[in-house]
Amino acid sequence: MKYLNLILGLLCCSLSLNAKTARDTPTVSCSPNPFVEDITVSFNSKTTQKASIQFMDLLGRSVLVDSIQLITGMNSRRYSLKGQSSGMYVLMVNGQNWSRTQKVVYSSKTPSPSDSFNVVHYDIALSIQNLASKTISGTTILTIDPTQTDSLSTIKIDLLKLAVTDVKVNNTVTTFSQNDSELYVVVNRKNSPTNDSLINVAITYNGQPETDPQWGGFYFSGNYAYNMGVAFKNVPHNFGRCWFPCIDNFTDRATYTFHITTDPTFKAVCNGLQLPETINGDGSTTWNWELKQPIPTYLASVAVGKYEFIKYEFQGMNRTYPVWLAVVAADTAKAKQSFAKLNNALLCFESKYGPYPFDRVGYVGVPFNAGAMEHATNIAYPNYAIDGGTNYETLFAHEISHMWWGDLATCRTAEDMWLNEGWASFNEALFLECVYGKEAYLSDIKDKSNEVLLRAPKNDGGWYPVSGIPQNITYGTHVYKKGALMVHTLRSLMGDSSFFAACKSYLNKYTFADVSSEDLKNEFQKCTSINLSNFFQKWIYSPGHSDVVVSKYTFSKVNSENHYRFEFSELQRKNTHVSESLPFTLTLYVLYSTPRIYFLQLVNGTSSWEGAFPQNESIVGWSVNHDNKIYLGNRTETLLISQTGNVAVPNVLFSLNVQSTGTGTGGNNLAVTHHWVGPLNEKLNEKGIRISAERYWTINSYVNEGFKTWGFFNYDGTPSTYLDSELINKTEDSLVLLYRAFPGEEWQIHTENTFQPGNSKTDKVGRFWVNDVKSGEYTFGMRDASVVSISEVLPADQKESFMLIPNPADDKLLVQFPGKVQVKNIYIYSQQGKLLKTLSINTVITSTPINIDFLEPNAYVIMVELRDTSLSQLFIKK
Repeated sequence: MKYLNLILGLLCCSLSLNAKTARDTPTVSCSPNPFVEDITVSFNSKTTQKASIQFMDLLGRSVLVDSIQLITGMNSRRYSLKGQSSGMYVLMVNGQNWSRTQKVVYSSKTPSPSDSFNVVHYDIALSIQNLASKTISGTTILTIDPTQTDSLSTIKIDLLKLAVTDVKVNNTVTTFSQNDSELYVVVNRKNSPTNDSLINVAITYNGQPETDPQWGGFYFSGNYAYNMGVAFKNVPHNFGRCWFPCIDNFTDRATYTFHITTDPTFKAVCNGLQLPETINGDGSTTWNWELKQPIPTYLASVAVGKYEFIKYEFQGMNRTYPVWLAVVAADTAKAKQSFAKLNNALLCFESKYGPYPFDRVGYVGVPFNAGAMEHATNIAYPNYAIDGGTNYETLFAHEISHMWWGDLATCRTAEDMWLNEGWASFNEALFLECVYGKEAYLSDIKDKSNEVLLRAPKNDGGWYPVSGIPQNITYGTHVYKKGALMVHTLRSLMGDSSFFAACKSYLNKYTFADVSSEDLKNEFQKCTSINLSNFFQKWIYSPGHSDVVVSKYTFSKVNSENHYRFEFSELQRKNTHVSESLPFTLTLYVLYSTPRIYFLQLVNGTSSWEGAFPQNESIVGWSVNHDNKIYLGNRTETLLISQTGNVAVPNVLFSLNVQSTGTGTGGNNLAVTHHWVGPLNEKLNEKGIRISAERYWTINSYVNEGFKTWGFFNYDGTPSTYLDSELINKTEDSLVLLYRAFPGEEWQIHTENTFQPGNSKTDKVGRFWVNDVKSGEYTFGMRDASVVSISEVLPADQKESFMLIPNPADDKLLVQFPGKVQVKNIYIYSQQGKLLKTLSINTVITSTPINIDFLEPNAYVIMVELRDTSLSQLFIKK
């Protein structure tokens, strides 16, 4: 992922070369996106020119290269990524002095069974008896609507390790073959009255259904048998195939009838409405259910147990519908208490998203120990959450919200699972807001933000966008928690009126349909003037995050008033896209007064605020986004300290040991912010130090005279934590703590501390014990003799005066000057300022090739030393 960020960041920066370049740069668009077979790349060029086209994967590897001669006006060319893996790719279009990039999502797809036919109905008749045997047997009838009648002779059906004994097409026995995961059925079209008639395929089978090694599948446990409709490890994740023959994907929808035969005293609970049961001659019972709304296979369900029903009618927005809770008799009282606010959830989601879309609200208790499953109208709900309390309210709210977000409108591909799970996780917070108020909503959002910042890269093994997620982490922290934060941020940007109007419009348009992130973006765009393309590119299609930080602080006294000016910058971590427009909240902590809150706007990555206060009021601290209105890469905790002792502040990775509370009446107030981005590091009073590009702290305090506290700054460079692993790449002896009193000042080595490594000086774990914590900014640095200040290498105001061809480059890089130039030396630096290579030139040249095959794929700085100045540029090694 890191190479994708570097590629996008560099090429986006290269667009601002000069006015002529801007005029000559064509617009580039792709359609469809996401795409399955082919994608059309269109150009609107203002001149005749050549361009190179390259598709790259997330590791920077080229998968398709082409060139095109653009003519004035519209141009287009069609491409296929057949043979590549599903996922996100980067389209890079390079002209002579310009570059364009765009993220595209490719779904690798061999022809699906549903390309030539659709299953419109499943009739599932199963015997689930003698649960100790852990087997099922029966017949499923697929009613098929052929879409390619002339070529349909054999159909492929998904079925996982269940033995087929008989297949009939329109009541006539037919030939079939089977392997562990697929069933091939010969279709005899002569038995159809006409070529376009529906086809009934009856498949009789038996066996022990599979469970997924990680999560999902079919379970037998004591007096229970039940399915969980997705598989976390198996791909595809749809897991209807583990218990009935089907077309197992997110896009093929059908209605259902169920006929489940159980032993006496057992009941079977399925999707939809219950039909009259049948008492059989052997004492068994067949339970009949019907679902009239079309759903994908992973939402079909069955649960067998000794159930009792809690039933009541709920008055919805447009109609009354039944609510059924199926639990064992011993849990009925607890279920009533645990689901006490279910009606509140239904009222909440109907008011925000529209009428409930199914015929029944249903939950069925199962002995599952790892969550719930949103089967349509028949949510498989863990018995541990039916405890008579309210500890799991957000779990039932999450699942019922899936009836809109996931069951009504379903992600087209697993790579867009945030459309299901991210939204349902957001709805946990929305439920809390509806029931308990806005503070409860914001508290839940804060908890999710903490989880993402602290654990998402660790849990999922890296930094990922919420759309285009790899299949092995479809059900990870990025999808659930970060997905929820993306929805929350979108809500804040659009405002409630536009946001919820867009939700209703989207769900109305895509009723019982499959969707993509682009579908959501395009529908939401109709309800707002905000440019959602920029939002989706930065927040949805790109990994990492941004932070808004104070980059400069100034104070002056004017006419007995205290004047302040704050300048703000947007910093990124694993994300290179600058926000066109981003609202944020500035909280100022004022001496002897209440905090002042200002709502500001970041424009193209920068902003400022200035104001005056009476002489008796002064600013003693600040924080950005303390209200968590949007998702940013920082966390602020405010502390009021009145006693000595230990104070742990885990959400900002900091702890205190208060030695003295001092004397005074104002109390001891601290605001501690942990930034999950590297600090602005343009000023360092000592060379040979590599500053952290991963994180830093801001501490603001107003304390009593004599207040003293120790502070503990813990470092962890182990790769799995994603905290300091980029900085700490050798022994900890070289690690230092850096400090500056205000943003914009020089960083200095902090000396009033005790360095405490862990068990060894190579385990990359330890802390700095600061003897007396003061207001200011703190970060880590690593001594490295080969490091210079990056500001010396790449001045911010330098104009580009040479070209690097190509850029990105593989093994060779050509340095091209506009004319003859006296060059002394050429240097290559890492982004952290480490010198990697020196080339002595000492002659007049117009160009020179450089071998860069020794570099790892990453971004680097090349500096050209001339007779009286130096010039620098960034480049990418693929």
